[in-house]
Amino acid sequence: MASASYRYKLPDVRNDVVCIVQVETREELDGLLVHDYVPCDDWMRARDMVPNPYTRKLGQLARTFLDRGYFATPRSDRQYLHFCTWRRTGSLTHAIGPEDRPLIEAVELAGKREYEIVDGWGRLLPLAALLCEGLAFRAFEAFLASSSLTKPS
Repeated sequence: MASASYRYKLPDVRNDVVCIVQVETREELDGLLVHDYVPCDDWMRARDMVPNPYTRKLGQLARTFLDRGYFATPRSDRQYLHFCTWRRTGSLTHAIGPEDRPLIEAVELAGKREYEIVDGWGRLLPLAALLCEGLAFRAFEAFLASSSLTKPS
């Protein structure tokens, strides 16, 4: 049973199907959304990373973090530590393995199916930032939660 303090890392109750999918392109990665509160939450404010204009898209957030020098300042954040480790190796081949699969959730926004990060922001942000810096994209697996009542897209 998940602790109440980590409920935000679990799929919404309406999502009764969880499967493993392959994130096959950088565009798919860049298009992932963070929860609507993340871009303006206390963590982002404390690091002066609130995006302007507001965005939830991972690729745009990664660019904001790079442009504002987040990864140039040593810190103990998981995002920073993963970024430095993966940059040092020069490859993303083993960045996200089977034991590190992020959890993504299918959501309907304005009548369109989008994909939102539920758990894995600490791995996916540095991955997207390193792609912006020129490292080669490598496909990886993720858990996808969705509703059996939703039409496939």
